[in-house]
Formats: sequence, C-alpha cells, structure tokens
Amino acid sequence: MPTRQQSFLGPLLLITIFLIALPYTQPNIGGYGLQLPFNNTVWLTTLLFISCGLFAGVQQGHWLFPNNAVHYVLLLAALFSPLIWPSSQFDPVFARILCLVAGLFFMLALSQYFPTPETHRILLFIILLSVLLQAIIGTLQIMSLDWFISTKSARPTGGFQQPNLFASYLATGIIIALWLLIRFPLPRPGTPRIGWLSVIYLTLFLSCLCLFLALSRTGIIGVCGALFLLLLQPKPINKRWLMIGLIVMVLADLTAGIYVELSETETRSSATIANNTPREGLWQVSWRLFTDHPLTGVGLGNFATSYAEARAQLFLDTGLLAVKNPDHPHNELLFWAVEGGLIPLLGMVVFSLLFLKRLWSTSKENFFGFCALLFPMLLHCMTEFPFYYSAAHWLVFVALFFCAEATGQPLKSYPIKFPFLVKSLAASSLIAGTAFFITNLHTLSKIVETGQRLADQNQSKPLEPLTQVHNAVVFNQQIIHISQIARYRWAITTRSEAELRQFLAWGWQFSTKIVREETFERMLVAAKVLNDEQEIEKVSRRAHWLFPKNSLFIDQSAASDSQ
Repeated sequence: MPTRQQSFLGPLLLITIFLIALPYTQPNIGGYGLQLPFNNTVWLTTLLFISCGLFAGVQQGHWLFPNNAVHYVLLLAALFSPLIWPSSQFDPVFARILCLVAGLFFMLALSQYFPTPETHRILLFIILLSVLLQAIIGTLQIMSLDWFISTKSARPTGGFQQPNLFASYLATGIIIALWLLIRFPLPRPGTPRIGWLSVIYLTLFLSCLCLFLALSRTGIIGVCGALFLLLLQPKPINKRWLMIGLIVMVLADLTAGIYVELSETETRSSATIANNTPREGLWQVSWRLFTDHPLTGVGLGNFATSYAEARAQLFLDTGLLAVKNPDHPHNELLFWAVEGGLIPLLGMVVFSLLFLKRLWSTSKENFFGFCALLFPMLLHCMTEFPFYYSAAHWLVFVALFFCAEATGQPLKSYPIKFPFLVKSLAASSLIAGTAFFITNLHTLSKIVETGQRLADQNQSKPLEPLTQVHNAVVFNQQIIHISQIARYRWAITTRSEAELRQFLAWGWQFSTKIVREETFERMLVAAKVLNDEQEIEKVSRRAHWLFPKNSLFIDQSAASDSQ
C-alpha cells in the first residue's frame, strides 16, 4: 500500500493538473489537441504525475493495477493494428497513439495513489473542484466579467474555448457531485462537512446554470441520461442531502431561464447555434466509407481526404451535401471503423462488453452509478470530439473508469523486474516531454505573432517570428500554410510567375492531405493571374467536384465546359 508521503503526493499532483494546469491560457489560433495551450500544460503535469507514480511503484517493489490488465493491452493492439496496412499513415495518428498509451499509464499511476474505494472519494472531489473552477469561469463569461479567460462565443465556454467541450465537462461534474452524495458518507460534522457540501452544492448550481446557457444538446442529454441511470441505483446513503442537491439543480435552471428571458437578443439568438450541428450527413458519408472498406478501412490518418471524396460522390448520387472539412466523424466508433476497419471496431465493442460484464459481476450495487458517471463522456465521444482532443476529458474519463474497475475487487499486484530501467525511462520521458510541451507553447506564441504581423500591412518582415521556432512538430502544417499564404500574397502583388507556379504546385500537394475550399479559391486566382486556361479548368473541375455549392467554382466550371 502507498506510504503516507505517497498518499499526499498523489492528490497534490492531481490538484496541479486539474486546478492549475487546466485553467492556463495564452493567445492562440484555435484548433484542438496540442494546438490549444491548456492541453500542453495538462499533459506536461500529467507526465509528472505518471513519472512519480512509476517511481512510487518501484519504491514499493511492485505495481498495483486493476485485474485483467491484458484486456487493456489487447485493446491497444486492436486499435493500432491497422498501422501495418500500406494505406495507413503514422504521422497523423502519432499523437493519438501517445494519448491512448498515456491514458493507460495514467491509470497505472492512479492505482499507486488511490488503491482503495475509500481513496476514490479524494480523487472524485479533486475532479469536482476542477469542474467548479470551470463553472466559475463560465459564470464570469456569462456576466461579461471574463477577465481571466475570455470567449468570443455567445455561449460560455469555460477554459475550453468550445461550448460543447465545456458542457460535457460540466455534465460529468454534476453527476460526480450527486454520486458523492449517494455513494460516500458525509465527513464529520463541523468545518469538513460544511466545506464538502458547499463545494458540491455550488458546483451543482453553477454547472447547471452554465449548462443551460451553453445550449449544448450533448451536455443536456448527458445529464438527463445519467440521472435516469442514477434512479436505478439502490437507496442513497445521504438521501436528505441528495434531495437538497436536486432542488439546487432546479433552482439553477430556473435562474438560467430567467436570465435568458431578461438578456439581450444576442444571447437568446444563440439558440439557433445549438441546432446548427448537422450530424446526419456526416455520419452517412462516414458509414459509406466504412461499408466500402469494411475490413481494412481507408487507413489510419486518412479520414479527412477520404471523406472529401465520399462527400462529393454522395452529393452526386443522392443530392445530399454533408458538412465539409471535418477531421473526424464526431463519433469515436465510426472514426476507428472508417480508418481501421473491423479490427479496431470489434476490439472496442468486445472490450466494452467485457467491462460491463465484469462490473456487473463484481459490483452490482454500484453498476448503474458507474454507468451514470461514464455516460456524459461516452455520449460526448459518440457525438462530439474524440477524447484525446481534450486532455482533461480523456483524463477524467480514465479516472472514472479506474474507479469503476477498482471498486468491485482489489487491485492486483505486479512485481517490477527491471526497476532501474523503469526509473530511467520515467526520468527521460519527463525531461523530453517537458522540453517538448514548453517549446510547443513557444511555437504557438510565434504563430500568433506572425498572424498579427500579416494583418499589419506595414510590416516588412511578417514571417520573421517563424524563424525563432524550435519545435514545429504540432504546427508544421500551419507554419507551411502561413508561409505559403504570405508568398501567395506577394506573388499576386508582384505578378511573379515563378512564385505563382510554385503556389499552384504546393496547393495540389497540400490538398492531397488537407482539403480546404479556400486553398482552391487561391489556386484559381493564381491560375487566372497567370492566364493559364488549362490550369484554370483543372482547378475549377476539381474544386467543383469537391465543393459543388461554391458559385465561384460552378461558374468557372460552366465557363470551361462551354469553351
């Protein structure tokens, strides 16, 4: 079992992850994953937590981990087995591999610091504090008091810069708050109990308030579905306090409703935003891709380009024009099925069924409660972003999954055979990871600076900040794209034939990996400046096939056909 020092270190490191690293912000260009600043700081501190967890296991001479660890290894093997297909690309999925493997090691570290169900209360309470902090940030954004983390959206986004990510995090926090009232006894009377209940009720109120105003169907359905599952739980331990919590939730929703009625038109019109999330066409195209390549998929890392072609073909066949330019199908199962085929899909389904069977057999009294805890995040990954696009969501899901696995039966002990090797790998990974994430944040600041210089027409050297970049792994495509756009603008101004030809060549190459409408628009302008009729027709036909509703390409294609 962990020593007292280790027991103190684990919660302290988790507090660093969720309460210090997660709220971090700096100017950025948007995006997902490591393109957002808070994901870098969260992964950096998570790497520290994992390294300390590995050292803790070495100190004890063994690692604790949930039973059936082989299931996790087989799942990862199933997910990444499509890498052996010739069509797969390693570079686009490298971050995905690291995130999933890091999730497994995060669970290993959790096992060292929170080995018993009694310690899970501390783990859940730290996550609850993180949700409360995000809810406070969201509330300040609602009140236009977003001094710390501002948002350009009409809806609150917390520190996540995206309303649906924020809503799913809040939904999970709401269920955690109710679960703490249902599952665990209250602290002793006095200050501990007052603080405990205050955090729970304040989280419930502010989270429900922000969730209502975030207008996220995913978050709202996540809460409703999880509440239904909680109703199937046996009688709660703190029935009276649970009823007060439900009343607080109702009061929060009423407060949010009154605020909406009294707010300006801009806030109320944001309801239309919540309805503007087409999934039917996106899933239909993705399903067609899977049925066309059921065994091997289109190859890991090839979703975006394969989707663009399938979207155009679906429009030609049925007249349905699905959403353009997605990086993923907003469904985790479809994502792996489209790119990897049947093996990853069956791996996830079988693993999930074995987990549910194991949970039912070892912890029947808590089965529906743990399903409720996992439901908002599972719904999120089936309708919104993949887990690993937000480090906090992925870590919270792994933590909740760990609690479910470790509650029904004791953790299993695994002896450590090569302690020096483990220490060396942990220390070197921490050093390398720290350098990577810090330099990536530096790169992000330079990209933002470059964007500001490009917007200033008086800047003579707008690309100069990019020469100071030391780590271009994450932003390689963005750096190349920014450089090419700058060269394109200069070429259009100077009518440089060589530069325009170079841009056209780059545009064709770039579009084999990332299909964007604006790229073809610039290529068409370049071809017109060159007065190259053959290139104009080539660009127009390709762009019209991929983006049939763009009037620029329609008109140009028709002109080409009439000649």
